[in-house]
Amino acid sequence: MKNRKIAVFSAVAIILAATTAWTFSQSGMGRMFHAVGDPYPRITHQVFAYVDGKYVDPERAEATKLLEGAFHALETQFPPVIIDRDGKTAKVNVAGKLKEVDISQGTTMLGAAQSLNEVLDFITAELSKSEKKDDIFYSALNGAVSELDPHSNVINPKQFKDFMVGTQGSFGGIGFVFGLRDGQMTVLNPIPNTPADRVGLKAGDQILFIEGEPTINMPLDTAKWKMRGDPGTKVTITIYRAEWKGNRDFTFTREEIHVDSVESYVLPKNASSPAVLYLKVKNFQKATTDEVRSAVQKAAKENPDFGGIIMDLRGNPGGLLEQAIKLSDGFMDRGAIVSTKGRTADESDRVEAMPDEQISKKPLLLLVNQGSASASEIVAGALKSSRALVVGDRTFGKGSVQKLYPLPDNGALKLTIAQYLTPNDVSIQSVGVQPDLYVYSASISSKKARMGKPVKHTLEGDLKNAFVKSGGDSELPKPMAEVQYLQKSAPAAEDGMEMEGEGMDGSPHGGTQQKSFSELSLDEKITRLGEDFLISLAQSVIGEVPEAKREGAQREELTKAAGLAVAKANEEQQKKVAAALVALGVDWSDGPAAEKGALTVFMGED
Repeated sequence: MKNRKIAVFSAVAIILAATTAWTFSQSGMGRMFHAVGDPYPRITHQVFAYVDGKYVDPERAEATKLLEGAFHALETQFPPVIIDRDGKTAKVNVAGKLKEVDISQGTTMLGAAQSLNEVLDFITAELSKSEKKDDIFYSALNGAVSELDPHSNVINPKQFKDFMVGTQGSFGGIGFVFGLRDGQMTVLNPIPNTPADRVGLKAGDQILFIEGEPTINMPLDTAKWKMRGDPGTKVTITIYRAEWKGNRDFTFTREEIHVDSVESYVLPKNASSPAVLYLKVKNFQKATTDEVRSAVQKAAKENPDFGGIIMDLRGNPGGLLEQAIKLSDGFMDRGAIVSTKGRTADESDRVEAMPDEQISKKPLLLLVNQGSASASEIVAGALKSSRALVVGDRTFGKGSVQKLYPLPDNGALKLTIAQYLTPNDVSIQSVGVQPDLYVYSASISSKKARMGKPVKHTLEGDLKNAFVKSGGDSELPKPMAEVQYLQKSAPAAEDGMEMEGEGMDGSPHGGTQQKSFSELSLDEKITRLGEDFLISLAQSVIGEVPEAKREGAQREELTKAAGLAVAKANEEQQKKVAAALVALGVDWSDGPAAEKGALTVFMGED
């Protein structure tokens, strides 16, 4: 384990205890934080105070804009609510009941919070029979902070529990992934060494009842929370299996279930490549770097001749900055990893790689796409600048850092406190990380054909109130090479492929296959991974690195290998595209060369 002083910033820094007290700019606000009674007015004041004192860009934090955002959210999400405002007065109409609220002091955070609370007290009283108080308050507060940037938001207690699972990697539960199959709630994959696994639950088992309540038309999220709970507590579910004579009840004692953030597979050697280690990093939680290190050590022990590593960051939304730094450092021995630029000099930092033992020195390729964001972009930027090749599509472009501040009801405010720069002080904010090898697909069927570069995707810069950039050079370099491949048509997906549940689906790549990745056997998983073009291309690049130069291979060696692999891939894929078009009666062969001739030009006056 590397010892270093890690920056206090994290892409989603987890705050489990009360934060250090700080002096509020408005008198009296501190006393409100600790008043007993209804927590919701205190939550409003606390949110506005944190924004005032901690937000990365004070110029964006205008109290009047936050108040307007809250009013707009209330009108949008609660149809009976209409709020007419003229800058001094808000005329609140809730299904015909009227109240005027003085908002003239809404130019300060304290005044805005007080005005909003008065409006919310009236609305919650009038909608008490149809709406929950916490829903009204959280809707308004999220409307307020949405005026800052796309990633600052207020998280209610239930959402916060889900959030913690994503960063801590564990929860109290039974231990299986579930979803919908033919409209029926179904076990997709028991997690090994969990209560579900030990009693023999299998993929395909149907969940009919949870604590006696039928699951027909029950939302997956509701079912998830009914099955989760504190370790040591009990829950009963009723299971149907085709070979049983009747349904069976299972009463489980919940345990702490660990959900790995990394899946690993050794892909066998083929005609163009040695065996390689494939790592799917799904998100960055507290044990991610340890999981990667363990996977590499296991592969080296069981397959000592494996030739390189493919790290798949596609669809990885980010997570803990600390883990992104540690993982990058694990494959580097020098150079910058990331810089954070906060509101003040004290809130800014720069992290350098440590010159100690690396996780592996074998060739390293990273797979990315538009779903690779935040912490995964830090890893891609750091390793691209030092030793890895990046393959895929331009990343999302989220270059901001959020921190969690606790709220009195066990919810939290997630607030942007810094922006980050990748090595060489390059900002990826709203521009993303450009891959070295830009890969995109062609799709050809009897009904339609799509070829050429895809249309622009929605990225960070397209979001409301997104930051434009933060320092450095935000110009995207051009990729060193491009590859278009023929995408295989896949069968239509079944309904209810959502993977919300006791575990996470962990599919290593997107797609519309009928079976989710977690339902496949090991051999089926290896086969599907081999059919993924980006994985296949990355494996081919590793295969082009001379065996004697694989250990310690840097970007220069990988770049040479990529040139060879890309040339072969483009030739092969162009033939496949042509064949697919010929099968539809389209001649895609080269046309006749233009005839040579002489051109005589006369110039003169009539």
